Amino acid sequence: MKLAAAVENELSTSFGKVTAEWVDCPDLTQEPFNLAAPGLGGDTAILDIGGISNVYPEHIESKIYHFENIFKHLNCNQNDIFIIGGGLSRRLSDNHLGNLIMNATFSPTENRMVKNKTLFAFVDEARNNDVKFTLEMLTNPLPKCHMYGNFFVNQGLREQVLKVEAKERYGRDFIDALQHAFSRIYPDKHYLELTGCGGVFMVKNARVVHHVMQNNWCSLFYNKLTIEKESLRYWSVKTPVIALTTFLNTDRHTVIRNSKFEDLFLTRFQVHSYSNNCGGYYHKAEDDEKAIEYLGYFSPATKLYRIDPVPMYTEMANYSYL
Repeated sequence: MKLAAAVENELSTSFGKVTAEWVDCPDLTQEPFNLAAPGLGGDTAILDIGGISNVYPEHIESKIYHFENIFKHLNCNQNDIFIIGGGLSRRLSDNHLGNLIMNATFSPTENRMVKNKTLFAFVDEARNNDVKFTLEMLTNPLPKCHMYGNFFVNQGLREQVLKVEAKERYGRDFIDALQHAFSRIYPDKHYLELTGCGGVFMVKNARVVHHVMQNNWCSLFYNKLTIEKESLRYWSVKTPVIALTTFLNTDRHTVIRNSKFEDLFLTRFQVHSYSNNCGGYYHKAEDDEKAIEYLGYFSPATKLYRIDPVPMYTEMANYSYL
């Protein structure tokens, strides 16, 4: 209850109307969310995989992360696993690079995806140099993540979730406001209070700015400006839009390794979203801010798994949205 009140109070600094409350999770396999499992509960955890340093200044193509291997390593060998979130991946048929929008249940006992509603967003430039933003179902029965990704894993149980509704925005975007709220509610003082959430939200009455990573580039990118202009393609999508997200209260956490204190660099938030025919990385909702509406369901993570941590790319410190 305390968390709901604190989130509502913090979001009221960016929205004219906000409600945050704990509720029984609705069936998220139904409209409008259409997830691969009905809930967000049961052994909840965030997977923070790789990082931006694997992408810039150049791709480290050897960084490929197979979910079945990760789940084995984490001893997830009994109950089915529900995983949502996003990162980068390559299409199995032609190795095309794009954005992975993960939405699937995985069976450790059968070592396969049981229900796979995962999407792949990419830029198709094959038609007379015309750019087409494309979204398709990912048919690979064992999807993998390339270079980086952030995912929320659980058992898909319909337990209590934090329901957040927000309207009449006049400040931060929804997910930025949520992450900011968590950083205010749970400041990482003395490196003890690492907190995070995962979930799904819907945006209505707006257009949402997305980007997708381009398939190929020849240059090495050493600064944020050239990265944003030359390696990413942007466009806006008419709502309704469904977004899958993870967020933490901090971008680093001090751990003890080999009897020494060491900073573990983390991704503060990650949001991938989609409409009926396109998707990618979610930046922000625009148009008439007072008309925009958000509805989300979130579940606190009880664990964080940092897979193959990388050093912070100093040129892009705190740059979460790739």
